[in-house]
Amino acid sequence: MTVVLAYCIPRDANFRIKHKIGKTVLVSTQVGSLQEVQDDTEGGKYFFDKTVGVVFFKMLHDTNFIGELSECPQNRCPRVNIYIVNGDRSDSDCSSRFRAHPGYLQAATSGALLESAEV
Repeated sequence: MTVVLAYCIPRDANFRIKHKIGKTVLVSTQVGSLQEVQDDTEGGKYFFDKTVGVVFFKMLHDTNFIGELSECPQNRCPRVNIYIVNGDRSDSDCSSRFRAHPGYLQAATSGALLESAEV
């Protein structure tokens, strides 16, 4: 299972991101484009667009979900935590800027999900 998520954070944010699958912590690596996140096959890559105020990352799981009834197959839930260290927290809703970016709208209609940080 894979899905690319888009999460709004302040455009001037300093933040940390932590990827985990079960108890395994993945190395988080900032990349230069959304395409690099979409191409990620191991997990841990993220792209921060400071102009829009959005972080893209991919949630991965190496277990086939067909017939799987558990929310966390093999007790290995994929998780991503974003820790905002500082930034203008009143600038955390990027939804209008996201919609104004044509490439992001195309990505959203093909599977990226957008969430706003509530800080």
